Amino acid sequence: MLDDQGINFTNLNFPKHINQNNFMKYSKNHIWEIIINIIVVLSFQIQSGLFAQPNEYSLDLVGRIWFPSQEWNSGDTTGGSDVWGYTAPDGEEYAIMGVLEGVAVVRASDLEVIGIIPGPQSNDYYYHRDIKTYEHYAYVVNEMVGVNYGLMIIDLQYLPDSLRFVGSYVYPQNIRSHNLSIDTATGYAYIPKQNYSGFRIVSLADPENPEDINEVSTPNIHDIYAMNNIVYVSEGSNSSYSIWDVSDKMNPVMMARIDVPNGGYAHNAWPTDDGKYLMTTEETVNKTVKMWDIQDMNNINLVGNYLGENNLAHNTHIMGDFAYISHYTVGVKIVDISDPGSPVEVAAYDTYGLHDDGSFYGCWGAYPFTTNGYVYASDLEGYLTVLYFNQPETGIELTVNHQSGWNLVGLPLDVEDPYLMSVFPDAIEGTLFSFSGGYNLENELDRGNGYWLRFPDSGTTTFYGQALNELTIELMENWNLISGISSSVPAASIQDPDGLIIPGTLYEFTGDYVQAEILEPGKGYWIRSSGPGEIIISE
Repeated sequence: MLDDQGINFTNLNFPKHINQNNFMKYSKNHIWEIIINIIVVLSFQIQSGLFAQPNEYSLDLVGRIWFPSQEWNSGDTTGGSDVWGYTAPDGEEYAIMGVLEGVAVVRASDLEVIGIIPGPQSNDYYYHRDIKTYEHYAYVVNEMVGVNYGLMIIDLQYLPDSLRFVGSYVYPQNIRSHNLSIDTATGYAYIPKQNYSGFRIVSLADPENPEDINEVSTPNIHDIYAMNNIVYVSEGSNSSYSIWDVSDKMNPVMMARIDVPNGGYAHNAWPTDDGKYLMTTEETVNKTVKMWDIQDMNNINLVGNYLGENNLAHNTHIMGDFAYISHYTVGVKIVDISDPGSPVEVAAYDTYGLHDDGSFYGCWGAYPFTTNGYVYASDLEGYLTVLYFNQPETGIELTVNHQSGWNLVGLPLDVEDPYLMSVFPDAIEGTLFSFSGGYNLENELDRGNGYWLRFPDSGTTTFYGQALNELTIELMENWNLISGISSSVPAASIQDPDGLIIPGTLYEFTGDYVQAEILEPGKGYWIRSSGPGEIIISE
């Protein structure tokens, strides 16, 4: 078949989610824990989406387990502290939680406790532990003394079979610390000093043998966060936050200090992904979670406030347009910060359930940085709760250019109507061809497939639909026509577990065939495979 522009179509040269069975373990000696079980079940029925309307945000219960904790004469139960996470190379998600005995590593999908690495337990009523990950290691600081004191290093590469405790790094006069942050882009850890007078800069160039290289003085340091050589320090009873440029590790420079008017206890700070705004918490009753515009370090402004119904927030973490706040007795709060001036609560899950008083019970940590929408919540009372953040599907818009004549095209979104003239209304009807060893005339487009399509004129096509963030594409031996997802993906990022793609055989068509380095949305591509199998294209 030869079209009137001379293209020979017959001889082309380049032809798992909510597992509700995992619930909770509890101590038979703790009668109030039975009450919590009942409250959690009722809360789950209301909050997990059983009564939620379609396209609403919700936090859904995946599972919940309990770790033995310390009962005090006052009636308090403590032992649970912060929680972090680790995504293994095979995509399995793990929660890493500070517990009474040390550090627990839990497989999130089935809540199997892989192991507990013993940690120090003496001289801290609340058993403070803080955890961060770098490469395949977890790093843990403690406020306590005792077994394995210092900066604990845990090797996670052997999960799910085992954990390897590398050892503890002990720096003189700094065996205890309240928390730490790791700038994973640069390989440095930042750790508040034991006497709260500043922070340490620690190189992880050799991940099993950290090295202190400098210290920075700041008053009453409580918490620290580092990202891209910028360090954000929460200065506790000083009611202030300082921001540091640590590009030169030996000569850090303070960029700004935020003094909170009538402030509470400056507890933690977390920037938005673009670094333009900073969210802060004050761990003081009736003191709001605040949003600051920090785009001009010489003119920082308060632009937004939020506070849950118990009037006492603990920590905040930010991922994308959402802040995930551990909010003590009212559990986890998720707040939409897409408009920094108007933070709006969109989802919540009460992990505590006994009351909503402004007091130090309930949710300590909330970790959102998973690849599957899981959120981990840790409670002081020893509970680990795994939640799923259910987000409504929101449509997006994409615009793609096309040339006059023949084009290689694809479907970049999940659309309601895949009929050719609905997707490409400016195309010439009856000119959509797929390829499966030969050409086939088509009326509809399918995700992941590439097509020849003819247009009378050059122009643009605008698509409306749901984002495609990942595609698994079946390849046949030899040449295939494929397309990508809703965002640009480098050819080198195509996942090819079986090594099917013949190097140098990804081609686009722009009037002539050209080797492609990036798969663009809405475009089609030739690719050659050494045999049948699957490839994966994802963000």
